[in-house]
Amino acid sequence: MVAGFCCAADAQEVSSLTVRHAGIETLLDVLACVESNNDPNAVGIGPGPGPLSDPSAYWEDGTRLLGVNWPYREAFNPDKARCVVRAYLLHHGANKTIADMARIHNGGPSGHRRRSTLCYAQRVSQLLAQKVEASRL
Repeated sequence: MVAGFCCAADAQEVSSLTVRHAGIETLLDVLACVESNNDPNAVGIGPGPGPLSDPSAYWEDGTRLLGVNWPYREAFNPDKARCVVRAYLLHHGANKTIADMARIHNGGPSGHRRRSTLCYAQRVSQLLAQKVEASRL
């Protein structure tokens, strides 16, 4: 759960944003904002954005999907972390909504089915909606 954020989200409201409305790069920008407020010096527990119970498993899976052999210490390199998160989400979130991808990021490959990821996805969806609306102005 995002600090200071409480929700009573239902799955349909959270699933409202799709790849048609916001692409993967926009999602990655918003995830970075949610996780660290885009602070490159923020100390986290995962590969760039992602409050995961086992961040090294996320990293290992993402680097495997990328076909690279980056050690986990590289997870704190923002460019490499973004590549890993992108690969992870495009693989595990294929044919899913952006909200589902946020839930996968937050809760692992089956995170889009976990109720515990709904609040996180709602926060991401709200920020995505703001970003999409701002880009239309």
